[in-house]
Amino acid sequence: MNYDKYFNQISKEKKDFISNSEAIEDIEALFKIIKSRYGLYDFFGREEVFNAAEKEAIISVTDKEYLSIDEFNQLLLESLNFVEDKHFYLGEYIYPQKSCYYNENLIISKEGTNYFINLDSKKQKILRINEDINLSHYIKPTINSSGAEGFALYIDDVPDKRDIYIELELESNNYIKNTLVPLKEDKHTINVSDKIYEYKEIANIPILTLYSMNYIPFNSSSIDWIKSAEKMKDKSSFIIDLRSNSGGRSEYGDYWIEEFTGQLPARENQSYKIGIFEKLSAETQILQPLLSTYSEHSFYYPFLYTSIDEMIMNNKSFVYYKKNDEKNIIKNDKKIYVLFNRQTGSAAEWFIDALKDIENVTFVGTNSAGCMISANAGSLFLPNSDLQFVCGFGSYIADKNNFSEDYGFEPDIWINSSDSLNRAIELIKKETEDRP
Repeated sequence: MNYDKYFNQISKEKKDFISNSEAIEDIEALFKIIKSRYGLYDFFGREEVFNAAEKEAIISVTDKEYLSIDEFNQLLLESLNFVEDKHFYLGEYIYPQKSCYYNENLIISKEGTNYFINLDSKKQKILRINEDINLSHYIKPTINSSGAEGFALYIDDVPDKRDIYIELELESNNYIKNTLVPLKEDKHTINVSDKIYEYKEIANIPILTLYSMNYIPFNSSSIDWIKSAEKMKDKSSFIIDLRSNSGGRSEYGDYWIEEFTGQLPARENQSYKIGIFEKLSAETQILQPLLSTYSEHSFYYPFLYTSIDEMIMNNKSFVYYKKNDEKNIIKNDKKIYVLFNRQTGSAAEWFIDALKDIENVTFVGTNSAGCMISANAGSLFLPNSDLQFVCGFGSYIADKNNFSEDYGFEPDIWINSSDSLNRAIELIKKETEDRP
């Protein structure tokens, strides 16, 4: 059997076009794989929904003798556009490059349920923002450079990034007017390092920077990260910096929490679809010399199967679900500040979610990437078009009140990425000074 037909392990000449019959073969292979291994198959509608999507995809190619690879990719994406999962993609993957926009220069106060702004030397009541009466969508709690509490304007990513304004409807002395307020784009802190972790102190405040949760390459900084939890037990306050951490393996967060608190996070409100990947994870201890050949392309190793259908059959044999509804708040008397931004996603968001179950943790920054609903993502290649297909076979359904895919988690204190570390330091200084 030529396994490369299914897994594309040997580099071959890329096609620009495929025939109608080749496209249909790829569509059928794709939906077989989705049904057998996608962790959110049930969540997004099971057979009824995915069978309809497969039928739509086949119909869309039936009147075309040949299709370009780009056209075929787009047709498949359109048929699967109901899948709102940032780990689920076809073709070239681009990590979500979203941003948010803010104005922290205005003086905004809150009296009861009403918000007021000092503008043109007048105190004016805010009635609507962008014609929306739900002001909490835009007005967020913040702290200034001196550590004083206040409010700032924040909105999520917008299509046109040239000139960003927010429209305020204001009332003063029974007079209503609209005004435009300029916003600045949050500039992400892109951390580039050959280490996954780094420790430093500023003003005697420990700062634990976790650049990545990837385990390749594994080096001493990976162990240093786990060990740092033990050192933090003697500290009254410290900062964990997750800005622009795009994820990797969730175990990095779990092991740190276990070292720090003595117990693993409960991770309530989640289900796992455990498949052949977990079985292979154990087997790779034996197959380690072969990993360099195959792991670059796929989590599935083609020498274990004779066809896609056999892979699916084996996969189904090992699938089961488990669910944990237990809520477990972990005691902690240390003050922990966790920084994140719009580029913090995937396993780093799992870590954020787990940290939410620990007492005395405050989250600082902007909303996160919103790339967490599925897990254990691996890649396969469609046999004719050579399109890469990636999906996770774990599912992680977080509390809807705290998280949504694409939007992410909200912090407790909103601060732009460039200033969040310095302001968190000032906040800790102020708290230290205020202690009796």
